Amino acid sequence: MAPGYCTALRHVTVNQPPSTSLSLMSLEVSRNEFQIQQARRWSASSVETLREAHSSKPILSFSRDDAPAYAAVSYMWGEGDPTEVVYLNGRIFYVRTNLWSCLHYLGRYACRPDWPKYIWVDAICIDQTNIPERNEQVRFMDQIYKNAECVSVWLGLPPAADQYESFWPEPTKTFDYDNFFWSDHISELANRPYWCRIWVIQEFLLGRDVFLFCGENCIDWITFKSYLARETDVNVHSIVDEDYNAAFADPNTYKALPLVVGRDPDRNPEFLQPLSKLLVRYRFSKCEDQSDRVFALLGLIKCEERVLLDYYFPDYTLSKRQVLILTLAHLSQSCFGGVSLDSEELFLALGIEQMAERRTLLRRAERFNYSPGDAAISFRDDLALHDEWEFTEPSVNGDLMDTTSTDLPSNDLPSARRSLLRRLKVFTLLSILALFVGAASWALYRLSRFVFKYASFILR
Repeated sequence: MAPGYCTALRHVTVNQPPSTSLSLMSLEVSRNEFQIQQARRWSASSVETLREAHSSKPILSFSRDDAPAYAAVSYMWGEGDPTEVVYLNGRIFYVRTNLWSCLHYLGRYACRPDWPKYIWVDAICIDQTNIPERNEQVRFMDQIYKNAECVSVWLGLPPAADQYESFWPEPTKTFDYDNFFWSDHISELANRPYWCRIWVIQEFLLGRDVFLFCGENCIDWITFKSYLARETDVNVHSIVDEDYNAAFADPNTYKALPLVVGRDPDRNPEFLQPLSKLLVRYRFSKCEDQSDRVFALLGLIKCEERVLLDYYFPDYTLSKRQVLILTLAHLSQSCFGGVSLDSEELFLALGIEQMAERRTLLRRAERFNYSPGDAAISFRDDLALHDEWEFTEPSVNGDLMDTTSTDLPSNDLPSARRSLLRRLKVFTLLSILALFVGAASWALYRLSRFVFKYASFILR
């Protein structure tokens, strides 16, 4: 891709409903633009810090059923604020350095006649500030990667780029290295932070085909697997499920090994698993938003269980605490799992370490009316109501429950408070009635004693 075409911007507004449309970025270049790209190629090992040109590439919207061949990009967002200027649809947008470099090299590769001319990138094709759109697109994330012609995995620049960082005042965005061989750097590449990201799991496993990129170098996943097997001296076809699960928990294992092995159709043909099993298996994967610890696994859950979860997830308006309650309610009340205070690995996978917090959340989950369907429409009121009650409800050890972290959406509070007030009114009326009945009984008792004494006096 020519330097000016590393672009990432909000997708164009579409007329179709979000659930049926797909926004793609075009990588096609004209003849003149291709010549510019070739002129910027360095023939020897070099470091190149490029400035953006004022060029633009379009974002086009298609029906999901009629979308052209495209490559879905799998990459690591990275840290820090977006600082790189890019152009799309004639507008300026800022992206992180890692994405700039990714699109730069994918654009170069798109000049090949046999490569898709469109790509799907979440930072481009999903408006991250639009929560309803984000919810809708994340719901179909597994389909986006399944339907892609291939998945392009961006691992970053070649390892040799690190030694030049101290010589340049700006981040190194491109690095063309003629003497790069995948087999020589497989150990370093297989342990990059990319492999620890939780969203990578379904992106890597569900794609029809996977190609890995390191700078301008590309390799198919099968060849990458063979290099990794040779480096680790592991027979990837002889690993049993117990070893496969243990690989995720072993900090000394090459980080890429579990996913590369898990993708092998001869060894592990069934990707879809119960949510409880997925949470434990991928408990060491990392994410910025803790809700993604559940949302990122939805595409790997068996269909019959996914139907239940789709009533509630994904929903980025829910707080972390509410996502935990709904997840525990699903595991404790549905037939697809089980959870108790002894489920140590499961609680750790959800980031719940304190025993007191486990008791509180598990009790909340068991009390929650988990009934997907028509009843799920009011689940926010149910969650908010229990949050209100927790201000005065003691926990098992006698302490008051912590409700300061519920972070309820503001539109949930009025209905919950109205429901609480109604219950308080009923309780007050019943209390008054009980007092009235008690007073009447006491008066009747005193009257009967008086009548008895008076009758006894007359009879004498």
